Amino acid sequence: MARADLAPDVVAYTSLLEAAVHRGEHEAVLGEMRAARVSPNVVTYGVLMKTSATSGDFRSAEAWVRRMRAERVQPSSVTLTTLISAYAKAGLMAKAEACFRSMTLAALAPDARSYGALLDGHGGRGAEAGDPSRCEAWLARMRRGGVEPSEIQYNQLLRAQSALDRPERRPKVAACLQDMLARRVEPTAATLSVARSLLGEAEAVSLCRELGVDYHRIAVEPYDRRRHKRTASPSCGAWRLRRRVR
Repeated sequence: MARADLAPDVVAYTSLLEAAVHRGEHEAVLGEMRAARVSPNVVTYGVLMKTSATSGDFRSAEAWVRRMRAERVQPSSVTLTTLISAYAKAGLMAKAEACFRSMTLAALAPDARSYGALLDGHGGRGAEAGDPSRCEAWLARMRRGGVEPSEIQYNQLLRAQSALDRPERRPKVAACLQDMLARRVEPTAATLSVARSLLGEAEAVSLCRELGVDYHRIAVEPYDRRRHKRTASPSCGAWRLRRRVR
């Protein structure tokens, strides 16, 4: 490489790995790191695990965790959340929950993504998944753990209701939307899209009218994440949705 004072550090190599891992060339970059006596850190391993988690290749994700421990790099909450996600995408919810427990036993704080991975898995992936009651239990546990759900986790809970028979869905969708409004979490176009897929458009519009949610405005407006942050002001956020559908 270039002069010693310009030699790549772990940050530079980790950036290289982000591109290399998609091409299957990560081992070559890791070999360069070893030759340069640069040790991978927890962020490096997180990059290596990301592709495995996205594809549900839990065996590969497990192997990276074993490898980082062998090199005395301690997994972080982000690392273990990535492993949870890999298990969930493979439908292995018992393993995903066991990994979550190992995170808490290691005094690593789970975040919204950690809980979201479990909600996503229980919402309908694989033979062990598709359990709305487990989604509800994990959302409640999320709150008890001091992590407030965003519209993303509520949308995951709504998707799980597809496992129910049609007559059972409406009260569940209503309860979810009511909870969102009570906690000042704005339903988004994605939220209403899930509600529509569960109930049909006419029933979704009717339910929104009952709850004071402006279905037509939300369903067509562009999504702006800044507008969907929790707000302490009752004049903002979900409270603006309490307008009757015309």
